[in-house]
Amino acid sequence: MELHITPRQVRGRLAGATSAALLIALALASPASAAKPIYDDSGRPRVGTYDPDDPAPLKLRLLELHERQRAGKMTAPEADEWNHLIAANGLDPIGRLQPAAASSGSMTPMSLYVSKILAGTQRPQLKGYWCGPATAQSIILGWHNEKGNPTASDLDGKALSQANLALSTYTNVEQDKGTDWIDKDMLRALNRWLDTGGADYYQVTPTSVGALEGYVTLDVDIDWMLASDMVEAAGGAHYNHHPAARTIYHWTSIRGYADSGDTFSFQDPAANTSVLPADWDGAAAYFSLSSTSAYNFMTKVRTRGVAW
Repeated sequence: MELHITPRQVRGRLAGATSAALLIALALASPASAAKPIYDDSGRPRVGTYDPDDPAPLKLRLLELHERQRAGKMTAPEADEWNHLIAANGLDPIGRLQPAAASSGSMTPMSLYVSKILAGTQRPQLKGYWCGPATAQSIILGWHNEKGNPTASDLDGKALSQANLALSTYTNVEQDKGTDWIDKDMLRALNRWLDTGGADYYQVTPTSVGALEGYVTLDVDIDWMLASDMVEAAGGAHYNHHPAARTIYHWTSIRGYADSGDTFSFQDPAANTSVLPADWDGAAAYFSLSSTSAYNFMTKVRTRGVAW
């Protein structure tokens, strides 16, 4: 069973980058794939090139500040800057840091968790190739901002459902019977459905395990789930009891981490559904993978990654 993805670049709204943020952009940007063959999420070769996203300065600055938090190197002024970015862009106040004493030259990481797992929102996919809409539905169910937990589409007010997320406006899943990475379908769906303030989701292929851990821990620490696109080769390594004889392109959601980011907690839309063959019956709704394993599934067979 092969499951897939596809969005277009959506809103670009933020300004105020620092030179350090621009350095992070260079360090963590997805590798260009123009020189490599590209494949859609049905495993079919595609003509043309894949253009990686350039995350906006706001998201990069949040990432940089969060890395300083994780390392225990954040200063009090940097904590104030973090809080200002959270407040100014409509992100949920839960992501704000407690005020640091003015006299302190630096502060311990106040938002650093050894483990943080968001409430489970797994939803079984309603068609065999609807892992994308089901993953997006799970992310939207768990997402919130300063206004609470709105689930209707910010674009057109549609009620949350896999059928609506399957429309061409969102994942466009019916066009190629999958949610395609190359066409950035998942990215389009999330950014059109959610009022993300200025942060937005961006689609990236991690350049290292450490970069992937940075994306996951940042989003989870501000209470955002991520969408993960991973590929399993027939006869090779598989995860969550997926059928080993199949080559699988599959979307899941990441809802948390443990071991300071070395382990990720996932939600799998292939679980508890009646629309997949019997060899999928072992899939669990909630499962964990090491960050290294997740990175390998995103990069070793085909170039995939996360919407973060």
